[in-house]
Amino acid sequence: MIKAILTRRVWIIKNRLFSTLGLLFLLPVFLHTIINLPLKRMVVNPLWNISHEQWIFPGLVIIVAFVMMMPIIYRDFFDLRLHKKLLPSLALAPISKTKFLYSFLVAVIIESAVYIVVIIWIFSLIMFPQLSVLNYLIMFPFILLFIGIGANIFVTLSLLIDRTTLFSILMLTFFIFIIFGSGLIVEFEFFPALIGDILRYLPTGQIMQSLRMAIFSSTYNWPIIGLSILSIIVWAYINGILFAKKVYK
Repeated sequence: MIKAILTRRVWIIKNRLFSTLGLLFLLPVFLHTIINLPLKRMVVNPLWNISHEQWIFPGLVIIVAFVMMMPIIYRDFFDLRLHKKLLPSLALAPISKTKFLYSFLVAVIIESAVYIVVIIWIFSLIMFPQLSVLNYLIMFPFILLFIGIGANIFVTLSLLIDRTTLFSILMLTFFIFIIFGSGLIVEFEFFPALIGDILRYLPTGQIMQSLRMAIFSSTYNWPIIGLSILSIIVWAYINGILFAKKVYK
C-alpha cells in the first residue's frame, strides 16, 4: 500500500515538476530574507548562548517542509473528497480504511523526509549555521515527528470541514500558529508568562524544545519523544475511523 501511494506521488510530482522544484528551492531563500535576516538584527542577546542562525535553523526547515506537505493532504482529503473523486473508488476497494490512512501518513512522512534533506542543504548554503553532521542527524527525526503531528492535524481538519471558505480560514490560522506559536522562530520566553507556559506544553512546543535540548545540550527528552510517537499513531488511528465514516457516508 505504501509503495503504491509513493508511486502515485512520484507521477503527480513528475506532472508538476517545475512548480514543485521552484517552491522547494525558492521558499528557503524567501524565508531567509524576510524572517532570518530581520530577526538577526532585532535579537541582541540570543537564547541558549548560541548564534541566531543555529537557533532558528530547525524552525525554518520545518516551515518549508510544512508548506511542501500541506498540498499533499489537501489534494486527497479535502479537494478530491469534496468533489467526490476519491471516496467512491475507496469505498469499493477491499482494503481497511484505517490501514490506508496509516499508509498514506507514512508515505507523506517519507516524501517529507526527501524534501527535508534538500531543504537542510539549501539553508546550510545560504545561512552557514555551523552545525555539525551529528547536529543534522539529531535534528532530522525531531522534524519528522513535528511533520507527523502537523499532518494528523491537517487530515483531521480536511475530513471534518466541508466548506472551502471555512477550511481556508482555519488552515491559515493553523499555519500562522505553527509558525509563531510553536517555538519555530519566536522563543516562548518572549511571550507573556501565561501564554508562553501554555504554548510550550503543547505537542509542537514540546517537540521543538526537545529538539533544541538534544542539539545544543545533548539532553534527550525520551518521554516526550515516546509520547509524540504514540500520539501520532493513536491520532492516525482516530483519523482512520473518521475517514472510514466519510467513505461509507
